[in-house]
Amino acid sequence: MTYRLCKLLSSNNARKLHIYLQELFLFLEEAIPIYAEIENCSSRLIVPKAAIFQTQTYLASGKTKTFRQMLANVRGNPIASGSTDTWNGKTLKIPPVTPSILNCCIIRVEYSLAVYIHIPGANKLMIELPLVIGTIPYTGFSSRNSSAGQFSVDMSWLALTMPEHPEGMYFELIWIHDIYNRSRDCCASLKLQFL
Repeated sequence: MTYRLCKLLSSNNARKLHIYLQELFLFLEEAIPIYAEIENCSSRLIVPKAAIFQTQTYLASGKTKTFRQMLANVRGNPIASGSTDTWNGKTLKIPPVTPSILNCCIIRVEYSLAVYIHIPGANKLMIELPLVIGTIPYTGFSSRNSSAGQFSVDMSWLALTMPEHPEGMYFELIWIHDIYNRSRDCCASLKLQFL
């Protein structure tokens, strides 16, 4: 599945940005291929960049505290006035981080991919897409190059059989357990009588 986002970043048609992503659900240490087309119709030099941001939100006693940090980034080539640049799968690797936490009432960990244009002497113009980062890739995705096939699970325990005779006499254990409980109850009642 491909996600296409087209956004006009400035009101005077000076800069245009088209982004194509194959997945918005990713895994730790996976590389995100970014397909983008950046058109510079302005008179200034622009520099396209992409970054992964982590937003941590803490909720307690009706108060909210939010921390946001850049985890990884990639920089494109400067684009001169009247030129166009294309990213054909420019990769941005997800660093080893905590997976997304989206269903907890006291903490949220969210990720986003921001593709932005740095304009010297002006505010940067940005498109931000939410990402969900998981831990282990699902092997059912045929279009992915995942490392999940490297892991194997020992299934030999399924071949275990029950012994013909139990190793211990369980009725003796139950009987000893009953005697212990009766003697403990008896001692407790004796203590009550002496007090």
